[in-house]
Amino acid sequence: MLIGTGQFARTEKLIRLVATKVVVPEVIAALDRSADQVRIEGWDTIGARMEEARCYLHGDNKGREWRAVILGLRNDTGVTNLRVETLFSLSDQARLWHPLTDFLSDFQIKRQERELATQARVPDTDLVTMDVAPLRLLGLDDLYAVEVNQPVSWSEQRECTQGLAAAAILLRFHQAVERHAMTDGLPHGLPLYATVRPVSRPMEVNALNFGEVATRRLSPVVGNFEARTADLVAEAKQAREAEFVHDTRRLISQMREREAVLARWPVWHNPFKRHGFAEQVQREQRLTRDALQHMHGIETGNANGETLIRLLVEARHGKVTPELLADLPAQDRSELHQISMAYAKMFGGRRVRAHLMAHPDRPAIVDEIG
Repeated sequence: MLIGTGQFARTEKLIRLVATKVVVPEVIAALDRSADQVRIEGWDTIGARMEEARCYLHGDNKGREWRAVILGLRNDTGVTNLRVETLFSLSDQARLWHPLTDFLSDFQIKRQERELATQARVPDTDLVTMDVAPLRLLGLDDLYAVEVNQPVSWSEQRECTQGLAAAAILLRFHQAVERHAMTDGLPHGLPLYATVRPVSRPMEVNALNFGEVATRRLSPVVGNFEARTADLVAEAKQAREAEFVHDTRRLISQMREREAVLARWPVWHNPFKRHGFAEQVQREQRLTRDALQHMHGIETGNANGETLIRLLVEARHGKVTPELLADLPAQDRSELHQISMAYAKMFGGRRVRAHLMAHPDRPAIVDEIG
């Protein structure tokens, strides 16, 4: 494939030739814009992502240095939301993903199989994917019309148009990666592989057919990421800590509310429903006690209520503070918990309903179900 060998000028010339012949002005207009207008948003965060990825290394891999960076253009979203997945490898070898063979000819499939057979494969344990907040390929909105204005029914014109649009996107992606690599660089100048991350069948809605996988190996310049990386790593650490506190407060808020509801549910009112709800509460208490004992070595006995809550908070954070013991607003509790409260409101009687209705911020799902 021309793109895979860096023959960008020949690739663009070929796309223009076919687009002119089959009359696809949107693709020609997109190519008329300078390739420099297409950029990868978030490139300056790669250094921070690299440091964050170390948290996912285990066993003998912990402490090893990264040997390569892989950027994979995903095909599961539309033109206005092109995501670029970031992976880090402990081995300096390209990671090829198997192409989606549904749209490849027999000849292309056999050629890909030969290439994969000779390609050194990186073990999955040597790869860490950081796609929580993927990079984004920007500047290709001109091609959005190609994506949305196609007829629903199949036609050769439609297939050709979408194929040209995908080829134009792939061309601009590889050009953008090369430009960033040669100007912004990467930490320590690590080898960079640019490829496609096919995660969706092209016939699905908003899935782009990029055809064969084109993987390029680049040798970027050494980028200056230190200051930006330090700031982003500190921000990420602060965000993780805040999320951990929020998660603890959500857990104990739900524990408190389930026990409060059970205490207000009369034993004679819908006794079979109450028995099922009580079993759920007791099972969750038992699971919490088991986790404290096996993961933290804390003997809890038959602790429940506030005693169990304080033990849980101390095990997770090493201390018990008023902030950690404070309830979250009802709307911040999990959807599964809200469904459980709706069940209790429906069958628990007047006192349970009064308790649940005392929280004006409770999500509508409790009212809709209960």
